[in-house]
Amino acid sequence: MDLQRIHIKLLTNAALNLNLNQNQNQNQNQNQNLEPFIDIFGRWRQDKKHPAGWVDLADYAHVPKGPGIVLVGYQASVAFDMADPAPGILYMTRNGLEGANEARIRGALQSGLETAKKLVAEKEFPAGVELNTGALELRFADRVETPNTPTTDAALQPAIAAALDALYGASGYEMTREADTGQLYGYSVRAKQVGGLDGLIQKLG
Repeated sequence: MDLQRIHIKLLTNAALNLNLNQNQNQNQNQNQNLEPFIDIFGRWRQDKKHPAGWVDLADYAHVPKGPGIVLVGYQASVAFDMADPAPGILYMTRNGLEGANEARIRGALQSGLETAKKLVAEKEFPAGVELNTGALELRFADRVETPNTPTTDAALQPAIAAALDALYGASGYEMTREADTGQLYGYSVRAKQVGGLDGLIQKLG
């Protein structure tokens, strides 16, 4: 397998109606919408030296449970994603992963966590939205390379578990495979204890 398209989503406590702007819901706190991400990602896009190679910004805030605001890059993309099971920070690798499967998964996890740390530190990040570092969605987005089949799982599950062992500890989490074969192959991961971003990034490094 040539793993390149790995999706890492860290869930948050954001409301499902976060995509509504202030004009649509006058009772909603002005910071509780997706507009801040347009400002943040618009600024990030100007960084021509970033390894992700940012090239475009897409606004899907009008789509219920959609991709939200997406910053697209040649090597990776990032979004504040509104899809199930909850809104969260979605980091999507596209190209450039090297090494064995475990190394690629660990690399995607580390980049996702580092990006999340940078995003939540931005002054425009919506007030009251908190990151749950113990609630992680891991998906493999290449349906040809990694179809949602038992064969794929047999090949990748050991590497996935090894990467998660490094992140949360060998017995520190539970992982549930995506059962719907029409959906992307991957796992929902829930840690038994929630750690800070800095500590988790160090474990992967």
